[in-house]
Amino acid sequence: DRFTLDGVFDKSIDITEKLSFLSPLGFMMDGRLVATSTLWGKLGQKVNFFNLSDNALELIHQFDIDQGEGLDIPDGLSSSSTLTLINDKIASGSVKDYTIKIYNELGELERTINRNFDRILPPGFYEEDGVRGITSLGGVNAPIYLSGGDFFVQARWSSNISNIETYVKQWRANNAPDVIYRNTLDFFDPYGKLLYSMENDGFI
Repeated sequence: DRFTLDGVFDKSIDITEKLSFLSPLGFMMDGRLVATSTLWGKLGQKVNFFNLSDNALELIHQFDIDQGEGLDIPDGLSSSSTLTLINDKIASGSVKDYTIKIYNELGELERTINRNFDRILPPGFYEEDGVRGITSLGGVNAPIYLSGGDFFVQARWSSNISNIETYVKQWRANNAPDVIYRNTLDFFDPYGKLLYSMENDGFI
């Protein structure tokens, strides 16, 4: 759906491609629309580029971002962290560790930012009696950039669960402990150097 800058609904534009849970991410500097969609069978998202006209969206290019770095998951499932669009680059969070990755519009990895931080667990999966599912207890969001190039990163994790597979089995048996969450808001300079962190209790 398209709205005016005053928030007034203008029109709906049909999408002919079969893309699951399509969500706008932003616009490239040349006016192309960037939108994400579900990447089934992997941990991550599909990034789609469209030419936008008054009456249609034309898919011109797409690529996959694997945020699980090769972790196998059952067919038909998906989970992901967030993405952000900044200066025609796609910044990606992670569902398994403290890693930020920056891609160009062709899907080529241009930069990786890591923090020495081992408290984030990868998602856990279950498959039983024909029922499949996935659960996640944390992750790292994509960075939010400031005008000068500094950026914030928000992450969350469980402070009382150390084994995700054990937790999934307990959860399926309805005897899992309540999850106690912690979170951090980290501030980095434009070169990816961590300047300071603010840790708190709770799920954000």
